[in-house]
Amino acid sequence: MRRKQGAASQEYLVAAKALSRTRKEAAKKLEKLVGTAINELAMKAAFQVEVSDSEAVSSWSSKGLDEVRYLISHEPRRASAGYGNRRRPGVNFHV
Repeated sequence: MRRKQGAASQEYLVAAKALSRTRKEAAKKLEKLVGTAINELAMKAAFQVEVSDSEAVSSWSSKGLDEVRYLISHEPRRASAGYGNRRRPGVNFHV
């Protein structure tokens, strides 16, 4: 029983890591597309997609290991300083 469970866990991790790599690649593309659209609208804003993964069993789900956050700031110069600080203006979307 434990051997089957271990094999299933390994299969899950292989598939989940592949999905995570795909998400991170797609996130980079989405950031560029949205960044271009923002610039075309002459808006001063920064958009970022944050994909974080954890191999902790507690984070496993049918959707993979990742937590994906869509972040936008109307102060792009502060974007690189981090979106997590609630004192900074901006919008933090969590999906």
